[in-house]
Amino acid sequence: RKEMSEESESGLVLLLGVATAAVVVAVAAATVFFKKDDSKPKSSDANNKGKSNTKKVKKATEHKKKVKRNKGEGENNSEKKKTTPATTTMKKKNLKKLLHQRQQYTGPKPEEDDLFSTALKGHSGTVLDAKYSPDGNFVVSTSEDGSLRFWDVKSFKDKDHKYIRKNVELDYGLQLAFTTNGHAVSVGLARSGAARLFKIGKHSISNMEGDKGKDCHSESHLVSMGMAANHDHRYFLLCFADTTLVVCGFDGRVVEKINTHMSHNNFATVSPCGHFFGCCGFTTSVIMWHVTSETGTVSKCEKSIVLTGHSTSVIHFCFSKDSLHAASLAKNGEWHLYNIDVRWREKEDPHVLASNKFAPAGDHGRIAISSDNSTVAVSVGARLSLYSSRSGDILHTIDHAHKGFVNAIDFSPLDDFFVTAGSKGVHVWNNLPGAFELLRCLEEDLVHAKTKAATNHIEFRISETKKLIAKIERKTSHGAADGTEHKTK
Repeated sequence: RKEMSEESESGLVLLLGVATAAVVVAVAAATVFFKKDDSKPKSSDANNKGKSNTKKVKKATEHKKKVKRNKGEGENNSEKKKTTPATTTMKKKNLKKLLHQRQQYTGPKPEEDDLFSTALKGHSGTVLDAKYSPDGNFVVSTSEDGSLRFWDVKSFKDKDHKYIRKNVELDYGLQLAFTTNGHAVSVGLARSGAARLFKIGKHSISNMEGDKGKDCHSESHLVSMGMAANHDHRYFLLCFADTTLVVCGFDGRVVEKINTHMSHNNFATVSPCGHFFGCCGFTTSVIMWHVTSETGTVSKCEKSIVLTGHSTSVIHFCFSKDSLHAASLAKNGEWHLYNIDVRWREKEDPHVLASNKFAPAGDHGRIAISSDNSTVAVSVGARLSLYSSRSGDILHTIDHAHKGFVNAIDFSPLDDFFVTAGSKGVHVWNNLPGAFELLRCLEEDLVHAKTKAATNHIEFRISETKKLIAKIERKTSHGAADGTEHKTK
């Protein structure tokens, strides 16, 4: 019994020790657990305060590290001024402004070029478009100052240039388009995204009622505008910056809305005959639509011709005055001249007649074809060049046509002069290089003429071209010496 009692007592002692140790461990674990719960924030405000405190601590430590790093770099660094993000942005803005001023005002002046004839001044804002009337008697210009000016061509040789001013109420004109007979001009309105028609009288300009296309409800701003007004077709074309083309009649009714699927539109215009209109955008091609009308009202628009061949997006294009040719300018400065007189219903592709590469155009470039299709004018920024439409060779370069960008180019119906629109004015240039190029092409055609009728026709055109050259030389102050210089070029 003694031995058994001693063993039981030792076992009980052992059990008591184990139980005590377990209790101690449990109590310690409970205290740790409850301490963790107490350390947690009781509200979101406390949590935010804790986060803000940690952020402040981090910022303070980063600042101390920067100070130590600057001290370690030497005494020269300590003398440098502290730059903040605001000062760096101001420096960048001033640098951009300086570069813009240099881009505008450096280089030769427009008056120093041999082709310069005169400058039409009077607009207080940037001139966005300028066009000759179909009869060539006046030039119309539109500006950001909200005015239209109708310049008398006969007064270009005088010191004071006569004009009639017409205000575009509550808006300003973005682009111009004449009717075929020249009795009216339409203006694309930049703010409202509509077209407004002005009737041209002998001594006054009157506004015809109602803006066309103002109810098309496009979410984007207007990029360009075109118009067809002849016996076969009567419609407006409105091009918006997204992917929307709107065709509306002269009564203002929207006939058709077209999605170009080009990511965004750069430019759109209507051919002088009115049978076609085209659009260029983010893609590397120009898409054209054929218009079918019944008694002047548009009934159908169908995709017809696609101008291809560029490697970058097309930023501008134009039709020739006879609607048989089209020219396009790409973002990389490459331009093409096409013959679009093809059987497009039979899937015949347009033919490339000439091409060349100008300076990279970026997002701002213009292209135009002369009335006799002998010359192609291309502008990038303030620089403008004339090219041969037959060989693609350069004929003449104007290094500084305007102080800013060239916004528009248009040739007169006789091709003796052409105008450019830019910053606060319109410049008039003589087209001697184009006239000499036409004479050279006619002399080449005379050699290859196979019939007597063709020979007589070419000889007649040669005599008329020589008269045109003499007329240009009389109107300009440079005389015949410059004509010989351009001829050799």
